[in-house]
Amino acid sequence: MRIVLARSPETKAKAEQVLPLENVEQTRSASVVTIRAFDMKFYDYANVLAPAMGNPERTGSLLEAALETMALRTASHQVGYFILTARAGGMDC
Repeated sequence: MRIVLARSPETKAKAEQVLPLENVEQTRSASVVTIRAFDMKFYDYANVLAPAMGNPERTGSLLEAALETMALRTASHQVGYFILTARAGGMDC
């Protein structure tokens, strides 16, 4: 998962370009905005993130759709933990 923390008005303005209109005002007034996305090449970092797995190579055995599903599921869990941690720290998410 990739996370970008947007604090400056300029960075928030870039994020506003892809937000639904009903979220623009909340984005402008927030002290920090997070942009989260999944990484389709997550397997490149497996040896760092999960050393016990070794370093699995990307092979033709995994279809692109399977990789996307794996990346989306993993990132969804990570976003959930990110939100729980932020709320536990007193942030309003």
